[in-house]
Amino acid sequence: MSVLTRTAFILTFLLAVIVNCNAVAPSIVNSSPLYNGSIGVTYNLQLLAIGGAGGPYRWALASGSLPSGLTLTSSGLLWGTPTGGKTYAFSLKASDVAGNSQTKPVSITVFSTAADNRYCNRGNFTNFAGMKTDRTANLPTSCFFTARFATPSPGRVITVPAGAKLQGFIDSAVCGETLMLAAGATYENVSGFTLPAKHCDDNHWITIRSNTVDANLPAEGVRMTPCWAKVASLPGRPRFACPAGGVPSSTRLAKLLVRPSETPITISGDHYRLIGLEITRPTGSGAVVDFVQTPRATKIILDRIWMHGTARDETTHGVQLGDGHSIAVIDSYLNDFHCIAGSSGKCSDAQAILGGNDTVGGGTYKIVNNFLEAAAENILFGGGASVDIPGDIEVRRNHLYKPMLWNPADPSFFGTTFTVKNHYEMKNGTRALVEGNIMENTWGGFSQIGAHILLTPKNQTQGRVNLCPNCYVTHVTVRYNHMISGGQGVQIADAPNDNGAYATAGNSDSVHDNLFENLVYKNCYKCTNYYNQIATGISAPSSDILKGVTLQHNTFVVATTVEGTPTNAGMLELGGPTRTKQTGITVRDNIIVAGYYGPWTTGGTSNCATNQPNGPLGKFNACWTYTFIGNLIPGGMLMHGQNPTWPGGNIFTANQTAVEYVNLKNGFGGDYHLSLTSPYKRTASDGRDPGADIDSLNSYIRNVN
Repeated sequence: MSVLTRTAFILTFLLAVIVNCNAVAPSIVNSSPLYNGSIGVTYNLQLLAIGGAGGPYRWALASGSLPSGLTLTSSGLLWGTPTGGKTYAFSLKASDVAGNSQTKPVSITVFSTAADNRYCNRGNFTNFAGMKTDRTANLPTSCFFTARFATPSPGRVITVPAGAKLQGFIDSAVCGETLMLAAGATYENVSGFTLPAKHCDDNHWITIRSNTVDANLPAEGVRMTPCWAKVASLPGRPRFACPAGGVPSSTRLAKLLVRPSETPITISGDHYRLIGLEITRPTGSGAVVDFVQTPRATKIILDRIWMHGTARDETTHGVQLGDGHSIAVIDSYLNDFHCIAGSSGKCSDAQAILGGNDTVGGGTYKIVNNFLEAAAENILFGGGASVDIPGDIEVRRNHLYKPMLWNPADPSFFGTTFTVKNHYEMKNGTRALVEGNIMENTWGGFSQIGAHILLTPKNQTQGRVNLCPNCYVTHVTVRYNHMISGGQGVQIADAPNDNGAYATAGNSDSVHDNLFENLVYKNCYKCTNYYNQIATGISAPSSDILKGVTLQHNTFVVATTVEGTPTNAGMLELGGPTRTKQTGITVRDNIIVAGYYGPWTTGGTSNCATNQPNGPLGKFNACWTYTFIGNLIPGGMLMHGQNPTWPGGNIFTANQTAVEYVNLKNGFGGDYHLSLTSPYKRTASDGRDPGADIDSLNSYIRNVN
């Protein structure tokens, strides 16, 4: 070896040593403890790392053992179904592309029942494994831990016999006692039941429940169904679970009856848990406004309840959350909430759960693992006056459903027309997590257009009076949900009320990894032709200009019977004032059909998107500061009425078939993974497949329906 060669070798070696010594290791973002788990409930956590030499990062178990039933993939997905309840301690290792690594000790607590407290630790502390935001949205900052072991009633167990005056027993109950109601008995109070303040503490709850033993009710964390009340099925509804051994010979629930002329069940106290009850009304005799209301209540849990109206009577609200703090509706079945459309109706809009209209203040709501059925909005926050903006809303693993026998355009229509609107709407609220839900069947015709989700702050009116100028909708995360059969996916808009007045603000929403299928379906009654909206009213004040909206990694599947026709008009409506752009709009890595006309204008002829040249690019440039990249857009070069000029960095196919899903299946009930032979695998801007992460989504919604 020459002197020159030897010198070069030594310099190369020394340089490598210096670089290696100065190498910066990646940093694991997630903090300990990780999300909680529950036995039998699917677990899914994508671990995150940053820094070092960059990704993709490779993950491994450095020491210890994972919770039984969980697996860690090399890409950092910790998933599975836990089988053993305890706290597990182990260490994770993340390595960057250069081989630099960080090891970090973490723990996971797996609870020994199916009770779902994934993001909440005992003591009501949120646990998002170190994450405070989801893209442009802040995550909830408070929560409600609802495991039964954390809500003990160690005092006397008092029998309330059939025919007894339940209200007297409630009035006499002291903290820590349990009232046992007779299964099969009906309890009623003509002035309504009241659960007053007892000023209990977290170690002395009052439990009001059926006297059916726990072994003969659904286990904790398992959804109640009508079958426990000896009802094998309901017309037009999905099949539901029954007790072991099939339909019981008699109901296992105690019944609370609310008549149209009676006051609702009013929970104004604290530390009440209701278990194994049927709450309902008699057939006929007028409209019922509320079954349960929670004025000034705190720490209330409705657990494994069957709450329902009747097939044709008007029943407006199941649970009215106004002015309540730390209210949970879990593992329950709520159905038949509806108002008759038109002049013959006595009520206007019906909801299974309503909140966001407070006279003194409310917030921290947990709505987890329920079947929720209502004609107008299955869940609504806002729509009236409110002194505050309720925050920290958890809506997870629910099945939000409208039976097609209510749909005037469906062959199964049963003849009574109800006012139908959407599945989930927010007119007032902040820091909401909407995750792992199934939202099935909606249509238009009653002032709305068949949307699944509306994030639309509203200054509601009463005549010429503006009721809620302070209302706003901000920081809403919508992730890993499956929407089925609707006219529109998501509507995010800041619009004026009938008096031309606006709410305070609408911003900071994150919508990702959702699947919307059977959009603009054949019998969608009076539905829209545009299946998303991002818009601001042209006269909006500067405070109410939409901003900070992210749509990423969503899959939008249109019914193939309307694909390529004017019935499938377009992927998006947009509009807003010309004087100020809507900032921070991100639309990336989605699979979204362009539609017959493509992105189009809404909000009148003087809005920012009207008469813009250069097709979608011109509209986006005029209305937004934005990122629009990595999207796979079937039909994007075949639009009518505008030039197919798009922002760069997107991919276009002739139609949905050319995407090469595993099984398109006419856009309904298919398998929307990209096939192994699809040329569009790993073409998203982040190197992943465009569209929703179907595997993760399926994990989040497993057993929801």
